[in-house]
Amino acid sequence: MDRIYLEVESQSRCAYGGLLAISVGGRTLSFRLDTVAARALQVDGEIRVELTRDDPATQAALAMLKRLATLDGIAFEECGT
Repeated sequence: MDRIYLEVESQSRCAYGGLLAISVGGRTLSFRLDTVAARALQVDGEIRVELTRDDPATQAALAMLKRLATLDGIAFEECGT
């Protein structure tokens, strides 16, 4: 299902679905996209975000992302956390 809405900078660069995997490693959160979503978002297939891991708000956001990924059948991987 395409429950996850992705947007980069503005609604002109958006996609519903197309998220293949979410991974968290160290201080980096990565979203791996299929070619349709990557094209719509005008990115090269992956979005990376730098995190502040010791922030409670970050931890809450990661927990919600993990829950959404599970509900939508998207791989969620935590490496070196």
